[in-house]
Amino acid sequence: GQTALNAVPGLIGGIAGADFAVKMVQSDAAHAGEAKASTDASNIRYTCPMHPHYIANEMGTCPICGMDLVKLEGGGGDLKSSAAESRTVITVASETIQNMGVRLGKAELSSFGRQIRSYGIVHENERRQTDITARVEGWVEDLRVTAVGDTVKKGDLLFKLFSPQLIISQGDYQRSRGERTLAGRGEGQLRSYGVQSQAMAQIKASNEPLERVPFYAEQDGTISELNLRKGSYVKRGMLLARIQDYSNVWLKVGVPEKDLGFISTETPALVTFPNLPGRQVNAIVDYVYPTVDTKTRTGQVRLVIPNSDGLIRPGSSADVTFEVALQRRVAVPSEAVLRSGAGRYVVVSLG
Repeated sequence: GQTALNAVPGLIGGIAGADFAVKMVQSDAAHAGEAKASTDASNIRYTCPMHPHYIANEMGTCPICGMDLVKLEGGGGDLKSSAAESRTVITVASETIQNMGVRLGKAELSSFGRQIRSYGIVHENERRQTDITARVEGWVEDLRVTAVGDTVKKGDLLFKLFSPQLIISQGDYQRSRGERTLAGRGEGQLRSYGVQSQAMAQIKASNEPLERVPFYAEQDGTISELNLRKGSYVKRGMLLARIQDYSNVWLKVGVPEKDLGFISTETPALVTFPNLPGRQVNAIVDYVYPTVDTKTRTGQVRLVIPNSDGLIRPGSSADVTFEVALQRRVAVPSEAVLRSGAGRYVVVSLG
């Protein structure tokens, strides 16, 4: 009685050229607790194979479809599950099959479950974000990135900093290079001022302090925030620049409170983007936020979406469908299920 999330493979077209044997069987969704039918041979009843709710005391034709009635071997006044399961196999002429437009569908394992639909907003992936902060006072020189949106590669030169404090620390390091302990302390002091490994290699290779210490990009990405100008003075603790990698982004999805219990990490989701027709992404839940908004009574879950071409932009919206409580079960096309007051049935093709 459920609807399969995975479509059952295509139905086979009309059949002709041979007679067709079928048998009515009761589906698993029928009433399992019903009592068995009476087996009194003297109480013979007849029914229609296509309309099992019709029962007659005499042989004849079905007033609904005109098919010949068949004997209910179980007999009795009520149609029970045991009677349905023991129905007589009948043969239907090929021309009747063709005229009725009978189609066949395979009974196969499919995934059944529940769908939760919602929408989300795209955000920057905070794990792909690098902040460049000043750890020492100085003046910016040889600035290589000049505006938000500039792209950089890991190891690219961003700017050089003229800092009296860095010059003094380099001199202390150079003078103490003969002493292993003092040299180690000097290098530690330079690194505490934000001197990177590439710049440290240049300092070690030189016998003189670098007047302008270079600073490099530590990841690929795009400059999303820039507080630098050539010749500007920077103070300790000041955010100089932010590098953001947009190769994948976060999608934060609002989910009604009543549905949050069905969603956990690794729950699959199908994401579509209204501004990108035809683009669909299969994703999984990366994180379920632990709080619920008191005004909207919704919680948030987070998905990680690949964005190699950069077309999924932070701030845009997306439609999301979660597939939850998935189970593998035997499925048939919904059109194949015959429903009646006595239960639900399918007609099994015997070839």
